[in-house]
Order: sequence, then C-alpha cells, then structure tokens
Amino acid sequence: MKNDLLKIRKSIISKKNYKLVKIFDSVEKTSGEKDVSLCKTVEGKLVILRVGEIHPKTFFPDGYVGKNLVIPKLYESNDKNIIYEIEEALSGKMICDVDMKNHLTGKIDEKILRKLFAAFWEFQIIARNVKLKQKGNKNNLFEHLKLAEPLLQSSARIKKIINDNNDFWKDLYPSKWKFATDNLLILPNNKIGFIDNVNVGLRYFAYDLGWLIWPRWVEMKTVKFDQVDEQLIYLKKFLSLVKKTKPKQIKISNLEKKFWLMIMHRLIGAIADVARNVRHLADWNMGDGGSKKRTEKHLKFLNALLEEVIKKVIK
Repeated sequence: MKNDLLKIRKSIISKKNYKLVKIFDSVEKTSGEKDVSLCKTVEGKLVILRVGEIHPKTFFPDGYVGKNLVIPKLYESNDKNIIYEIEEALSGKMICDVDMKNHLTGKIDEKILRKLFAAFWEFQIIARNVKLKQKGNKNNLFEHLKLAEPLLQSSARIKKIINDNNDFWKDLYPSKWKFATDNLLILPNNKIGFIDNVNVGLRYFAYDLGWLIWPRWVEMKTVKFDQVDEQLIYLKKFLSLVKKTKPKQIKISNLEKKFWLMIMHRLIGAIADVARNVRHLADWNMGDGGSKKRTEKHLKFLNALLEEVIKKVIK
C-alpha cells in the first residue's frame, strides 16, 4: 500500500507538472494508509496533495475565512479508483510548535487556549448546517471499555454511567477530529487554521475539546503523573474557560456534565491505549520497550483521575 501511494503521488505530480516541496510523515504515522505532501503549481501557488483519503466535498469546498477560523479551499477531490484531493496550503505554525513547554505539564497555555476555544465555537456555529455524517457512537466507547477493562478499577460503575446517559451519545454536534495541537495552525493573521479535515463529522458535544486534553497525558513528565490534583484543577479551569467563551446563541444543556462525560471517555480511551500498547506510547518512553516505571505511573494517574471524574459525573 505504501509503495502504491508513493507511485500515485509521483504520477499526480508529474501529470499536473507540480514541484514537490515537502513530504510530511503521514505514511509512517498511518502505516501506509495515506500520503500528504506540499507541492508548488506552475503558477507558483502552494497546494496540499493528499493521497489515500479525502474530506467530505460538502465541507466548505470554497474554504472559509472567519473572525477566528480559516478552513482551506478544496481545489480538487477524486474518489474514483485513485483517491486523492488537492487543497489550499495554509501558512502558519502548528500549535504544538508554538506551545512547546506546557505539554510536559499536561496543559496548554491559556492565551493559546482562548484562541482555540474561539475557533471551536465559531466552528460550531458555521458547521451546524453543513451536511455531515455521524462518526462513532456509544458502541465505540464500549469497545474502548472492553479493551481497558483489565486495567480499570471501576468498570461496573462506568457501564452504568454510559447507559444512564444515553442521550449524551446521541446528541450530535460538528466535530473536526483531530482538533489537536499537532493538527491546528496559528496563522500570520492570528487566526486558527484547520488542516487535515478528513474525519470531520457529527459527534457528541466537546469531542473536539478532548483532543486538546488527552494527548498531553501521554506527554507529561513522569513526576507530573503523581500530581492528579493539579491536573484536576487544570481541567476545572479548562471547563470554566469553555463556559466563559461560549457564545450566547449556542445553547448547550448540561454543559458541565457533558464535559466530564467526555473526559471520562477520553480516560477510558487512554487506558485502552495502554492495554493495546499503541505506537505513540513508545514516542514518550512508555509501553513495550519503554520505561516500565513510567508506564505504571501513567496508568495509575489515568485511573486516579478517572475516579475523580466519575464522582463529578454521578454527583
């Protein structure tokens, strides 16, 4: 598959007379499922060539430039035989490259968070009338739970919480996936740029916000895994900022409970990642081949935080 993608990329570049500027590490990160590259057209315009996947053609094909958010234009999309798309290349820096210190504490700089929340809420407003497919449901959480169960302290209570909050999983909102620090840009005009929009769809409320939180649990310094209370304080501040930045025209019932249900899901997913030893753990010295002590502390941190979150969900 990997070689096929590279051949397709080469063929498209040759056919369109593009110049290859940069190859991203998508092939390696996705085990050969997609290839993404930056190219220059004959006219000198930079474009993104994505082979192996496309985002919905209904999702702002002409792009979007708003007060806080920019979505790139879609120049070409092909889903017949050879799957690829060509879209506008946004110039900017990835959030993870701008906020390089806070991830070791499991946090994001508040100034950057405010920018991200502004973009998140604007996205909720502009995308609510876009035709998008539902992505995932309660069954996905049960799949994560099944994987995580051998490492969990409270699986019976969690199952009850999931079933008692059935409406939460059914209440759908626009979601980018991945709304993460390595998948969002800060543009020169200080707006947030959406890149890699392939899995945009409808999911439960705050799904995107979870991607600002849970990846940092893997990146934290080992000593921070002992500081569950500190992370809980951060999550409370995070929630408070979500509430403060929410536009008045957006009505979210039981916002606080929905937030903690989302965190619960993210924690279960993170524990499931440990159970199946996902590849990204190795990048942070955990899992098979990594530090056993660090892995154990990470798992203990996740379970302890989950216990605190459960209290907030069922209070």
